[in-house]
Amino acid sequence: MKRFATLAVLLAASAAFVTPAGAALNPPTCINARLIDKSNVVDTHIIRFTMKDHKVYQTKLKGNCMSLKFFGYVFVTPTDEVCNGQSIRVLKTDQVCVLGPLELQERGQHI
Repeated sequence: MKRFATLAVLLAASAAFVTPAGAALNPPTCINARLIDKSNVVDTHIIRFTMKDHKVYQTKLKGNCMSLKFFGYVFVTPTDEVCNGQSIRVLKTDQVCVLGPLELQERGQHI
């Protein structure tokens, strides 16, 4: 019983230690659309947003968006933000695709 209690205390302590660090690494839920300098459709699953401050965010779509690279897209949003879980609509085909989490790319990683 004493061993179990010690293990429980160690697990709780390690969880408390890991949570703040993990929280700092969480990607933003949204980015301001007005601060996007350009976007790049990499393939049927990935879009990169280069910001005016030169930061690059990448999102992996929550599904295959077949005609995205060929026709481009528009945001389906009532605000100035681009967010995780937001829909985009492919031009010409009207296919709706959903953005995944936004991940800040390290320098050189997005090239």
